[in-house]
Amino acid sequence: MAKTRFILAAALPALLAAPAAFAGGMAPIVAPPAPVEPVPVMAPPSDWSGFYIGADVGTATASSAFFPADISGTVYGIHAGYMYDMGSIVLAGEGFYGQTQISESGINVDSASILKLKLGYDAGSVMPYVVAGYGNYTVSGGYAATDNGTVYGAGANIRITDRIFANAEFLQHKITNFDSTGVDVDATSVSAGVSFKF
Repeated sequence: MAKTRFILAAALPALLAAPAAFAGGMAPIVAPPAPVEPVPVMAPPSDWSGFYIGADVGTATASSAFFPADISGTVYGIHAGYMYDMGSIVLAGEGFYGQTQISESGINVDSASILKLKLGYDAGSVMPYVVAGYGNYTVSGGYAATDNGTVYGAGANIRITDRIFANAEFLQHKITNFDSTGVDVDATSVSAGVSFKF
């Protein structure tokens, strides 16, 4: 009996220490972090609506019985217009005034004033378009006159910022029976520009 009491007395401290040992060996319970909502990625604005102004520079080549050969030179000017974005389709009206450095045999192509209608497609940061319009052209030098003609072509606007976009444009110009002389004048122009939209 005494031996049994001795064994129990010796085992008692070990039994009392066991829960503490198990408790000390358990890892603390950590709650999982709350889910973080992803930051939404904003699509770039695609609404082209608004008034705009800008400047252009390019080259033009003209052919006519007035000239012994095709003539070409620099064209530069300013433009202003308004675009109305209907979703996929963009309608625009634009006015352009430009001067040229085109001269041959004492005849100078001085200036062009053009009214354009544009039909574009809203592709986001790019807007390709077709254009048609009406132009007034002034010639001076050995022969001086002013006459009107038609304009048609294609181009594209490329968005740089919300307010600024670049443009590239190809136009075909035609004046039939220039100044009642029976002579037609055909010209092509390629230009690039920058515009600021309000």
